[in-house]
Amino acid sequence: MRAAGERVVWAAGLAVGCVEAATGAVLWRAHADEGVRARPLPQRLPDPGWVRCRADEDTVCVVVPSADGSPKRLVAREPADGRVRWWRDLPVKGVPEPVGDLVLYLAGEELVALAKEDGEAVWRQPAPPRARVRGAAGDCLLVEAGDQLLALHLSGGEPLWSWPRRYRSGVRGAPDVAAGLVHVLDGGVVRALDRVNGYQVWRFAPGAPASWPLLHDGVVYVTTYRSPAAGDLVYALDARSGAKLWERPVARRVSPGRALEPLGVRGGVLYLRSREGSRKGLLGRMAGEGRTGLPFLVGMDLASGRTSRLWERAEVASCDVVLARDTLVMALPSLTGIGLPLL
Repeated sequence: MRAAGERVVWAAGLAVGCVEAATGAVLWRAHADEGVRARPLPQRLPDPGWVRCRADEDTVCVVVPSADGSPKRLVAREPADGRVRWWRDLPVKGVPEPVGDLVLYLAGEELVALAKEDGEAVWRQPAPPRARVRGAAGDCLLVEAGDQLLALHLSGGEPLWSWPRRYRSGVRGAPDVAAGLVHVLDGGVVRALDRVNGYQVWRFAPGAPASWPLLHDGVVYVTTYRSPAAGDLVYALDARSGAKLWERPVARRVSPGRALEPLGVRGGVLYLRSREGSRKGLLGRMAGEGRTGLPFLVGMDLASGRTSRLWERAEVASCDVVLARDTLVMALPSLTGIGLPLL
């Protein structure tokens, strides 16, 4: 399930569809590669496999599997009505990601960029196995590859720099990118790196496990899990300097080794998900002797870090959760929309 502006796109089995986040109104539903002007890919019955999708505000990318080992089918659809914009049979690994004006996917040991508009190839670059697109800051595209972070020029694919550094300054002859910072997680350390050359500007060590940094309005938010005694902590850092704006505990829980999951910011509130309940209740309130609280969603005031919203339910542990405009949508398993702020 993915947010697509004011809409939410879902995939289940061989079906994909889209609803209005605020109302749940069904906009469209399609079966696999329905609408493609080509023979449907063969499916294995009774277990045909699953389509997978990614989406942003203007493009839905659907990957349809094939039972005979032939290349998968990538279908780009319009979010408003599901109409097929273009399609390609490609050796896709994983699920393509729409980023800016491009759709990025891995094929073998290559990262390939297609134009969102028509699906034509824009650039190709070598990429290590299991590489992962982490998003873009301006024209600086971040690709995570094991213990290395690669920065590529989004428009042309040219290498800019890598972290840990492999050269003193950016790649010779690399195209210009706008000045600014990119914020990344390196083990248990948040680093602010210069977009142009990859130099470290500041670092902050919340410890591991920690969440990938969430940047909003000049502030970086990161979560970490310390121990059952210390529990979950959330930090707000100045994006330019790394100065700590606030630090707040959220819950004490026994964790399998993961931090709270940042979902996004809406209406001055940072929303987070915990897949486990708290042994002592949220913010230390007792859940009862011998009891564990339910998995929960929590909202934190951006200015102070104080907890402002809470919603507890067992399904929060495993269901898909997305923020789409001012609605939090969950698969419970039917799609359920909750208007924000949470009460």
